[in-house]
Amino acid sequence: MASSLEEPVAAQLQLNSNNEASNQAAQGSQPPAAPGFVNYSRQMDFAPQNVRAKVWLRDHDDTFRQLDDLREQGWSSPDADEFFEKERMAANQKTGDTEDRYNRQFNKISKELRTMGAFEVLGNNPSELSSLNLCMAPGAYTAAILEQYPNASVCGITLPVESGGHRMMIPYGSADSRVDVEFMDITMLPEEFLDCAVNIRASHPGAAKFVSQSPFAGKSFGLVLCDGNLVPGQGGAGKKAGLEPVRLLTAQLVFGMNRIMSGGTFVILLHKADAFHTIELLKDFCSISESVTLFKPKTAHQKKASFYMVAKGVHSSGSEAHGCVAKWRACWTRATFGGVDQTGLQAVTPTTADVDALLAEFGPKLIAMSQDVWKIQAEALKKALDKKFKYPGTRHGMQSKAPNSSGHGSIPRYTAPGRRAATGGSSSEPFGPRHQVSSIMPPNENEPQRKAYNHPSKGKGKDTPVGLGWHQSPLTDKQKEIANASSWRPGV
Repeated sequence: MASSLEEPVAAQLQLNSNNEASNQAAQGSQPPAAPGFVNYSRQMDFAPQNVRAKVWLRDHDDTFRQLDDLREQGWSSPDADEFFEKERMAANQKTGDTEDRYNRQFNKISKELRTMGAFEVLGNNPSELSSLNLCMAPGAYTAAILEQYPNASVCGITLPVESGGHRMMIPYGSADSRVDVEFMDITMLPEEFLDCAVNIRASHPGAAKFVSQSPFAGKSFGLVLCDGNLVPGQGGAGKKAGLEPVRLLTAQLVFGMNRIMSGGTFVILLHKADAFHTIELLKDFCSISESVTLFKPKTAHQKKASFYMVAKGVHSSGSEAHGCVAKWRACWTRATFGGVDQTGLQAVTPTTADVDALLAEFGPKLIAMSQDVWKIQAEALKKALDKKFKYPGTRHGMQSKAPNSSGHGSIPRYTAPGRRAATGGSSSEPFGPRHQVSSIMPPNENEPQRKAYNHPSKGKGKDTPVGLGWHQSPLTDKQKEIANASSWRPGV
């Protein structure tokens, strides 16, 4: 691409960043990285706006206060520390076993979403439903939509497998003409998110990955489903800490709102209803929708802070909706091209007055909306803490064994002294920032592939994924990248 941003865009990006010093001042005083933090997304839980929101919610709601206390207990538990460290490592391993397990999890969640009416569109003729699924793979939600509406058409965007995306587990294209899929990184479509044409510096870290396309332009959809999950190495722009989650979330919001029918349904995966950015986003959707419901599945990820927002009757053509889209575009632009070097800037930190005003206006409604989400997570955390995050079939301080890929011998699972072995899970963080990072090592790339096996204590015919505890061995550069990559499912 060309050598620099065009003047109007460059001027817009640097309104508050004529020099690096003034730019830092505009952002406010972000807390310094504490020892042991793996990535910025955890550090952000200690950002002033999030701390202030948490204190306000503790003072105004018993349910949240109980949940927050359980989160604190979780972070002081070495068993929980190892449990979620292994889950992060497992989430980054795109093996057949883990892909099958995640697809089963998504199938369970999709059934719950369908039961609670998340795929319904107000006043829509079911025989004419059209759906846009962003970050579609492995496709469980698409399958649930087509099961409910057999004549529906579904368009989707999903990250290619070679870029770290999940495999598609449902037929599409020539195998099923109802499903049209584009394989690309949704965060790398600058023409979709900028108001004018842009020439990108060749020195930009994502210069070679930006794509001059606008998929499904001119189409409109009654149902938009966004289930974005950041993976190691995704993007290429915004490599400064914490920018990739912002870029992914705002890319989904802008792309989806540009294509949703007026009166349509918008479903999106979010995290931590007590975080300032999430509260602000929920308030925005409440202002442009007939109804907004928060839903947390009971069959998967109960211990995590993730949940779904289901907004129905979205007035996408109104001035308020256009204002929201303009704000999200500005966030994507700042995170991608902001700053003197045009490689991305953190968002400006809200002032204390901004936080107080938002909570005064929207806090009571937030509490009412979030009760079920907080209760489900609190109950799951309490059970896990009571059991010390112990899985059936494991014993304290013992090593499990499983057949290796050649079928000869066995591969012992490393269990840290005084801790329990753990299996499976997803990549999102349940409590917030963690003060200590587990020393569990990721798998050596040269080791044989682990397989699932039938654990005696799990019952005949039930596969238990293994190999999620690792031999201690030197990390390769690729493993270091995975270990240090964001494990957070974006809700920024």
